[in-house]
Amino acid sequence: SYFSIGARSRAAAGYEAGLAFNREERYENIEVEQLFLRHQGIIPEDGSILHPYVGDLARQNKQHRYEFHLGYIGEVLKKSNLQGAVIGNADTQVPRRMVVTIVMDSQGVVPLGSVSDELLRKSPDFPYGVCCNAGAYLEEWENVKDKASLVAVDWGDTARIDLYSHHLTPARREQLLVQSLQELEIFLKGISQRPGRLIMLITPSPSRFHGFGNKALTPLFLESSGQEKVLMSSPTTRRPGLLAGIDIAPIVLSYLEVFPELEFYSRITKTPAVNRMSYLEEMERKTFLINRQRPQILQCYVLCQILLLVGGF
Repeated sequence: SYFSIGARSRAAAGYEAGLAFNREERYENIEVEQLFLRHQGIIPEDGSILHPYVGDLARQNKQHRYEFHLGYIGEVLKKSNLQGAVIGNADTQVPRRMVVTIVMDSQGVVPLGSVSDELLRKSPDFPYGVCCNAGAYLEEWENVKDKASLVAVDWGDTARIDLYSHHLTPARREQLLVQSLQELEIFLKGISQRPGRLIMLITPSPSRFHGFGNKALTPLFLESSGQEKVLMSSPTTRRPGLLAGIDIAPIVLSYLEVFPELEFYSRITKTPAVNRMSYLEEMERKTFLINRQRPQILQCYVLCQILLLVGGF
């Protein structure tokens, strides 16, 4: 999830994760700055984007066994005197700005960017009546590109289509995805002209669309000028072409040369592969089959264990 990426750990996040706003916005008839003051007792001097509900997120993860770092990426950037930015949202009838949890610090503050509905274009034919406006995204990109070391962009159309899929015919869903990706291409062409940058295309969570069954793997692409085409693996997965969500923060921060555990990145392996897509498709197919068969196999295993124990008495 978005929150797990930003926290560099497995993290639970409910509805509150999406409740982030430009500081000049209002939510439920109250100014966001005033809401932030109500929840945290302070109003940050700086920061374009505020997340007033970080206290809720911290409580939701308080009892987990694994180590949890609220706002990990944002804190590392802040301590390194670097700034992060966020552009975009996946709003429906309600705010869905989970992308902010990737870049925010432990107080819920992001220095630069915009997540307001001004980035969207009204479109009655699109799910929830709005869609991403590549021109508005590019305008905000121009505002932050020379100030921010890390920019997280949420192209929320794909999430809106996914959430609305139960109303759509397969043909209409495909049509909307093509339309959205064509608009995304305009944005990507506008930002790819900057040399020396790393672009990561991430799908943080699997599609809810029934046509994808129980497939739990999602795509992650990295593109940087001068980099060879390889399959990546990490100490977390130890398998070429497979990374975990908790690997993303170390990769990004190591690229910026600010990751506290730089030796982790040295253990990221890169395997050259000629038929990369064929390999990844086959890996996804096998993973899908294993996930589908696992419950039945485990049930049979447990039943056999019970019968052996009963037979021993």
